[in-house]
Amino acid sequence: MEILRLVLLAAHFIGLALLVGTFLSNLRRNENWNMLAMVIGAAIQLLSGIGLYGMTMALGGDPNHMKLGIKGIVALLALVGAVIGLIQQRKLAAAGENQRPAKKFFHMAGGFATINVLLAVFWH
Repeated sequence: MEILRLVLLAAHFIGLALLVGTFLSNLRRNENWNMLAMVIGAAIQLLSGIGLYGMTMALGGDPNHMKLGIKGIVALLALVGAVIGLIQQRKLAAAGENQRPAKKFFHMAGGFATINVLLAVFWH
């Protein structure tokens, strides 16, 4: 069971790196953000976070349900922002239009991911 928990934890960090790293590296762009990497990172974060919560419960741990519930909602909002941003960005690019209207969803996904990191670090 410990191996599974460590694999989930590693996946959680990889998702974090994909999501926040892509957000920070694309922050100065006005279009052509790598939204697909953000969608993948957000999905990995959400799924591995749910898995880690389940592992804690299965191993008899005492998780902070309120904190993890709030973190789950914030992670879901980051995923929704990334998915909507990807869809909107692709539609605008296919139409040959400026992708700038999708920027709010890029910031939504990155902002909620950053908030989630801060919640994890500072809420004990």
